[in-house]
Amino acid sequence: MMILHMHDDKTQGGEQLPSPVSEKQTGAPLEEQQPEIPTRPQRSRQWLLRIFGIVLPFAGGFLIGWPNMYEPETNVLYSIMICGVVALSVVVGAALLRSWWAIEIVPVACIAGGILARYIVSPLVQGWYCGNIPGITCPASGWYSPGWSAVQAYFETGVMWRELSTLWPVILLLIFLATFGAKNVVFNRGSLSNWLQNRRQQR
Repeated sequence: MMILHMHDDKTQGGEQLPSPVSEKQTGAPLEEQQPEIPTRPQRSRQWLLRIFGIVLPFAGGFLIGWPNMYEPETNVLYSIMICGVVALSVVVGAALLRSWWAIEIVPVACIAGGILARYIVSPLVQGWYCGNIPGITCPASGWYSPGWSAVQAYFETGVMWRELSTLWPVILLLIFLATFGAKNVVFNRGSLSNWLQNRRQQR
């Protein structure tokens, strides 16, 4: 009887003592646990969103820099719609970058797209008519044929620099829109990239 009683005591004591493995698993508090490292697909998705955050305002600037926006016969409603699309591209692009650097990167990308469209691509494709611009020397017809000669004329006559010097109000507006997007005012759940990731997880 004494042997059985002692065996029962050992069994009960063994059940009460935690194992070393359980102590290792439950001993560390949650605060001391290392944060989860994003997997490679998550990092790739984040980089794609940031790249898209730069490409989007660049495309918006390219759209508004196309010379048809400045022609007298251009529809006013069409111009307002294009400006709205460009403003949206700047706000969303800044939200996708998820950084305060978006205040500088997004306006620069938008202006670079506009310069590429107006002063390089358009003269290469359509040529450049300068007969109605005072103070510069133009061909007798007032028209530079499509090609690099029209692009060089934009630089050499100084028309490009004069037009760029008047863009300070536009630059300030782009900085304001980029700040609006970077502060994530549009999306209450955080940045746009987090919002998109949460949407994917819910599906």
